[in-house]
Amino acid sequence: CLRTEDPVASSPPTMLWAGVASADWPLASRCVVCAFKARDLYVDEQITFADWTSAYVCRWCGMPVHVGQTSDYTSMQVNEFHVPCWDAYKRVHHRFLLLGLLSAGVAVLASASSMVLVPRNLKIVMPAVINLVLGLLVYVIMWFRTDKSRTFHFVAVIDVVIVAIWISSLVEFGAMMRNDRTGTISTLDAVFLGMLPIGIAMIVRLLDIGGNIVLATDYRHWQRRIPSTGWVERTWRPVETFLVHFTWPKITEAEYPYRMLWYGFGRLGGTVVRMRQSEKDIEMGTIPARPGSA
Repeated sequence: CLRTEDPVASSPPTMLWAGVASADWPLASRCVVCAFKARDLYVDEQITFADWTSAYVCRWCGMPVHVGQTSDYTSMQVNEFHVPCWDAYKRVHHRFLLLGLLSAGVAVLASASSMVLVPRNLKIVMPAVINLVLGLLVYVIMWFRTDKSRTFHFVAVIDVVIVAIWISSLVEFGAMMRNDRTGTISTLDAVFLGMLPIGIAMIVRLLDIGGNIVLATDYRHWQRRIPSTGWVERTWRPVETFLVHFTWPKITEAEYPYRMLWYGFGRLGGTVVRMRQSEKDIEMGTIPARPGSA
C-alpha cells in the first residue's frame, strides 16, 4: 500500500502489520483505509499495526479505536466505540425505543378498536385477538434476545402471519360496507376507527419484516460506510440502514460467532473471531516474538 509515507511514525498508526507467512509478502502490508474498503476489518477482534500496537474496530463506524478515542460509558468493553460513535448509537437506540412504544400502541389500538366496533363479528374479533397474542410473542422474543442469538427469522415469520391475518380483517370490513352490514356503526367509523388503525399496524409490520430479513442475512453494521460500487448499492444502503435502525439497532452490540436458531442452540454463524496475523506468524515460527516479550 502506497497511501502512507511513514506508517510507523504517524500517530495514530495507519499501517497494518502483515506477517511473513502472507502469500503477498513483502508487499502484503495495507493501510487501514484499504483494509476497510476490502471488508477485512472485523469487530470482536484486535488488529495489529506496524508499530506493534493493537486496537479494536469500532462497532459503529468500522475504523480502529485508538487509545484516547474511547467512551467510558459503553456497555461493551470501553475500547469498542469512539466517543462520537457511542453518542450516535445511543441516539439511534433511544429513537428505536420510542418507535417501539408507538408501534406497540398502534397494534393494541388496531385490535381494541376492531373488537369494540363489531364485537359480534367473529371474522374481525378473532383475528384481532390472535394478532394481539402474536404481537406480544414478538416483544417477548425481542426482550429475551441476547447478543449471541439471532432470532430475526422467527420474528419475520410471525410478522408475516400477523399481516396476513390483518388482511382478512380488512377484507371483512370491506364486505360489510359493500353489503351494508355495518349495523350500528357508520361507514365513516368503520373506515377511520377500524380499517385505518389496521392499515397503520400493517405498515409497521411490513417495515419490521424488511428489517428482520436484512438482519437474518448476516448484516454487518460496521461495514455500512464502505464506498458503494454502483447506483443500486448506493440507493439500497440508506434503506437498509433505516430498516435495521427501525427493527433492531442493538445489532451494533452483537457478538460473533452467533447462534442462528435459538437461545444457546443451533449452528454457529457469522464472522468467526480470528487470531491476529502476527500471533499466527509467531506461533508458526516465521517471525520472532516482539522484542522484550517472554
